[in-house]
Amino acid sequence: MRLEIRIAMIRFIAALNLIFTLGCALFQSPSRHSQEVPFVAEVYKASFEDVWRAVQVVMSDYPLKVNNIDSGILETEILRKEDIWNPPIERPSSYRYKISVQVLKGHVGKAVATRVKIQKRILLKKDFFSSGRWLSGDGLEERALLYRIGREIKVHKLLEKANAKG
Repeated sequence: MRLEIRIAMIRFIAALNLIFTLGCALFQSPSRHSQEVPFVAEVYKASFEDVWRAVQVVMSDYPLKVNNIDSGILETEILRKEDIWNPPIERPSSYRYKISVQVLKGHVGKAVATRVKIQKRILLKKDFFSSGRWLSGDGLEERALLYRIGREIKVHKLLEKANAKG
């Protein structure tokens, strides 16, 4: 009888150990390096040069850190919350962000197309001494920028048509 009780206790402890190990593995927070910041993208049926010009016009209000047409990358400096875009909800005073824009050449069928990918990364600091943590944006500013890029491309095409007729 005692042997059966010991075997049952060992099985019970092993089952608890397995449940605890799996539970910790399932509910473990993702590591800092595996967190991907989502992006917002749009494909425009226009040449790379036209889209790059539109991106330059739209991003002209932002202080730029990287502006490289060869790699198709444009990145802003780290901005405070009220510098350019006023978020619709109140943000903490330690709210800083930067925007990265990537422009890629491509094709949709036989037509020339260009993809614009915008990523907003928010730096939230607890205090002056902490390094802070990066969060993803809510998508509002990114969508507004993509809308403005699309409008710039449309206006540019209409002006080209008007000049060709004139």
